Amino acid sequence: MALSNEEKQQRFRDRMRHKGLRSVQHWVPDFRRTAMIERLRAEALRIAGEVPDPALEALADEAMADLADHRR
Repeated sequence: MALSNEEKQQRFRDRMRHKGLRSVQHWVPDFRRTAMIERLRAEALRIAGEVPDPALEALADEAMADLADHRR
């Protein structure tokens, strides 16, 4: 007898869990929606117009250097 789609999906999930993996759902921006594109464009323009904060940039540079050292 053929398995239903639900049974196939459950077997797949069981195999993946047996391999030590787990399912994770991610929510990402929907670039198909005009409202989302407009919102992201507005945020990008706002950020581009901000005056750089040297202390914040130094902190970000430090964090990136720390990550680079961590990966070696």
